Amino acid sequence: MKRVGQLQTIVANHQAGLIDNQWVDATTAAMLLAVYDTLGPANQDRFDSIPLMRLVDFGWKHVQVSYS
Repeated sequence: MKRVGQLQTIVANHQAGLIDNQWVDATTAAMLLAVYDTLGPANQDRFDSIPLMRLVDFGWKHVQVSYS
């Protein structure tokens, strides 16, 4: 769960950070944590093994944005 801790730090500090040699901004980190929270326990264990950019692409394709 190393990646989850890094994402939580980025969101808490609202400051971009490096994860797997990729810069991750606070908005993307919050989206990835939302994806992580919706996963079941078995898939949460696999979260660190999935390539970061694959997770980001998946998350942004499935996020629901509302403009009001």
